[in-house]
Amino acid sequence: MTMAIIYGVLLVVVLLSSIFTLWHLPQITIAAFMQHLGIMLGPLYAFSNSLYKSSLRFYFLVWRIRIWWESDASTRWSFAVRFEGDYNEKSIQELLVGLKDRDSFRFPVSIDYSKGLEAQVEIDETLIVRLSYAPPEPPHWTTGVVTVTSKTLEVAYGQARRKLNEQIIPVIQELERILRPERAFYELNVAFIKGNPFFALYIAHLKPDQIGDFRVRLQMGKYPGATARDTVEISRDSMQVVAISTNSFKEIAASFIMLSPDLRSLRGESG
Repeated sequence: MTMAIIYGVLLVVVLLSSIFTLWHLPQITIAAFMQHLGIMLGPLYAFSNSLYKSSLRFYFLVWRIRIWWESDASTRWSFAVRFEGDYNEKSIQELLVGLKDRDSFRFPVSIDYSKGLEAQVEIDETLIVRLSYAPPEPPHWTTGVVTVTSKTLEVAYGQARRKLNEQIIPVIQELERILRPERAFYELNVAFIKGNPFFALYIAHLKPDQIGDFRVRLQMGKYPGATARDTVEISRDSMQVVAISTNSFKEIAASFIMLSPDLRSLRGESG
């Protein structure tokens, strides 16, 4: 941040000098204006580049502007939910009955296939999920497990918040209502096609080709609305959110996807 301040002071000095010079010219010409504009470009670039690397607020502001500008650019999402509870071999078929109940389940559903302990359904015409049941396996887990796994979705930046808030989260909440689990674990994987902004954040002073495997795990216990067991894992090209409640899952996923995370969590600071 020290260099950003120095470059900022230099930029102000150059700007004031240019204004003073132009103000006292008999006539301001385009050539004179362009000359002084060119003089300011160097300090302006140095200041913005230094601020980009030293200020998280400015860094994410630049990325949000980029996302707004490239709102049609896509990311690839997939999600999975693990429900643990009093389930048995009939649970998948009972779940399908609940999904097809038009009076209680508000999204249109079509069944691609159903094979006893496993099924695949299409929800709301664009969301394809696989449903499966696994019996208890003591001592690893002592309850039945129903797993919901989505196929990969291509989601444009401009549709990200709507996709999460109006489809994915409501569908998960409906599944939770039908299954009534004792415990649940929620996972969202996001692959960035045009660069992972969080990867760039943590290796700001290195070139991408200097980095092999890269992984940062953030414990989200002190994040607003999160629990001690919630995590965000950042790798070179993707991000994974893991939570144990739909509320914290929604809050963390939305804030990270829209590049507006609580900055203290990224710095490792407490609330």
